[in-house]
Amino acid sequence: MLIIETQVINFNSTGFIDWGTYNHVIPVVSIFGIIDEADQLNRENGVTGLALAPSREGLIWLLHRLGFTSVEVIALPADPYEQLATGKRIVVVAKK
Repeated sequence: MLIIETQVINFNSTGFIDWGTYNHVIPVVSIFGIIDEADQLNRENGVTGLALAPSREGLIWLLHRLGFTSVEVIALPADPYEQLATGKRIVVVAKK
């Protein structure tokens, strides 16, 4: 079992991309946002100041792709923290 609490970007983009040539088009299943805190004094995302934040759909897709057969976004508590309430942060339980 894996429990993840993470920031997520609040939009998702899917579509298709030319992969090497316009004759070979493959689906884009989700996107990641790039968070840049490199110039911040109080970094929250590690040594480099750079982080990737998935979309909600992208995180779920990625966990399934990594072999987790059950992926569940945990329901919000009665009085959630603001980022949980707005969907900008989620808690996910993934099971194999």
